[in-house]
Amino acid sequence: IAIENGTGTFGKGSEMVAILQDFGYSVVELKNADTDEHEDIVVKMKESVRDYQKLLSRDLQLASYIVSAVSLDLSPEDALDVVIVVGD
Repeated sequence: IAIENGTGTFGKGSEMVAILQDFGYSVVELKNADTDEHEDIVVKMKESVRDYQKLLSRDLQLASYIVSAVSLDLSPEDALDVVIVVGD
């Protein structure tokens, strides 16, 4: 999993990394998103891991985050299976 901080707030991405690691997920990358104007949590996944979408959304909801959108547009050749963009 990669986390992208899509907010102007320092540390929002790191908070998400800590939460996901507490749930047992492997987070391999943390960086800023292309823009800091994201308002919601967006999950991008490969089609091959779509079965984990409900589990991931549930875990994020337990941590008081709401996923506003999920897309299956990561290519099979992409090194990452899941990218989560953190919004405000």
